[in-house]
Amino acid sequence: MVVRHLAFEDLGVFAGPIEAAGFRIHYVEAGVDDLRLAAADADLLFMLGGPISSNDEKDFSFVADEIALLSQRIAADLPTMGICLGAQLIARAAGARVAPATAEIGIAPIALTDAGRDGVLAAFAPLPAAMHWHGEACELPSGATLLASSADCAVQAFGLGERVIAFQFHPELAPAAFEQWLIGHSAELSMRGLSVHDLRGEVARFGAELERKGRTTIEAWLDAVAPRARRVRRSTATRGAGGTAAASTAAIAKGQALPRNVAPIVQFMLTREGVTWPDALRRYRRLAARMPDDALPWVGFSNRGPSEARLEVLGYAIHDDGRQVVVEIAASTTPADEIATAELAKRVGASCLIGGRNVEAVLHTIARSPLRYFPLLDGDAPCALAAEALRVQALGADGVLLRRQAGTDSAHAAASLAAVRAATHLDIILADEGAPQSPADAGTGVWARTTTTQP
Repeated sequence: MVVRHLAFEDLGVFAGPIEAAGFRIHYVEAGVDDLRLAAADADLLFMLGGPISSNDEKDFSFVADEIALLSQRIAADLPTMGICLGAQLIARAAGARVAPATAEIGIAPIALTDAGRDGVLAAFAPLPAAMHWHGEACELPSGATLLASSADCAVQAFGLGERVIAFQFHPELAPAAFEQWLIGHSAELSMRGLSVHDLRGEVARFGAELERKGRTTIEAWLDAVAPRARRVRRSTATRGAGGTAAASTAAIAKGQALPRNVAPIVQFMLTREGVTWPDALRRYRRLAARMPDDALPWVGFSNRGPSEARLEVLGYAIHDDGRQVVVEIAASTTPADEIATAELAKRVGASCLIGGRNVEAVLHTIARSPLRYFPLLDGDAPCALAAEALRVQALGADGVLLRRQAGTDSAHAAASLAAVRAATHLDIILADEGAPQSPADAGTGVWARTTTTQP
């Protein structure tokens, strides 16, 4: 989860290594999205920079929510990184003071401590310079480890516990996007009498080196706080029903190993009729034990049809490591059952919950859990779907489920998908009522077959 204060001050060069390590990036927009719906126990939390002060609770009420969220993560020693304003917010959450200081804007030296040189900032040791852009500074929190300082700022970087780190400077800066910084901060630069041309020239000269250091720094931090054995790579594409899919289906039937980097999405369907939730959980665990080790189980709880449980191979997903469990809220489920299904999804250790329309209640139910939520979008017209997607994005959903009904032509389905993608930054799961097929853009979501053929 990434808390962003300005659109152009994003993860920059950190984004690629984070995604390559198997994490999905979800931006929470400060002042727009409700931080109270943000999961305090997200796998990773990044608190980014911005032009406001960490002492601005009276003018910006969300600052208090940010400090509260960071306090929870510091107490639990959860992987958390703050940059610039984010670093100052971490300092405040840890009880330290933040105050106006000598402004630092531009590329300038930093001095690494032994802890910084031997830790995640090792890439900065040969040429210890970084991009700075701040007018306030923080004290070193009690119990923190100083990692770096500069001539005008005694605390440029510090660590708290094993997994919390703060940078006053900007290791994430993407040189290719620096022009946006110059445009967005042009009033401040003019006020301070600083030259846009000089700053642009500095980044042109040192940008490649800073980008390399930034990537190395985030990779080192991820290796330190999130061991690869605990990471789960999200499914990014599916394969059609022929060729490899057919071969893999046969391999499952014979108990053979699947082709490298290909895994079945296995669906577990269980009706509500005559089955209690504890019984559902026991049945799921028995069936899960029969799945191939590299299967990605897709778990659906349905309240339709006679009481039964079955396994279906629905499609194929490219994956790297780990397992992903997806719990589906059935289309005809009541609001009360949507909440009960969300509770069950947490108990079975699911990573994703899809379906349902009672978005606010479901988000409240899964708050403080690592579950990602993809509610079902209602509507037929592309513009109506886009409007609904904007609404659920504002509520804090991670993505949306678009279900292509049988008989819907491809052009209409493509228009609906394009409208949602243009209106939001949400991830999209595409479910097809017919046979699995590949989307035109493999990065748009996951195509999953939803037929109910008996195995």
